[in-house]
Amino acid sequence: MQVTSNPVSAELHRRRMQNVAGTMAIEGITLSEESRRNLDRYASGQVN
Repeated sequence: MQVTSNPVSAELHRRRMQNVAGTMAIEGITLSEESRRNLDRYASGQVN
């Protein structure tokens, strides 16, 4: 099975990042700026 990725708009990407950070905050987990940047890079496809 081959995995393909479809590009997402900047707005959709921003909302998804907010959702992830918000869900983690509800669970009592906070993200450092570095962790947020790494998650952002991963989600945008800049990292394998």
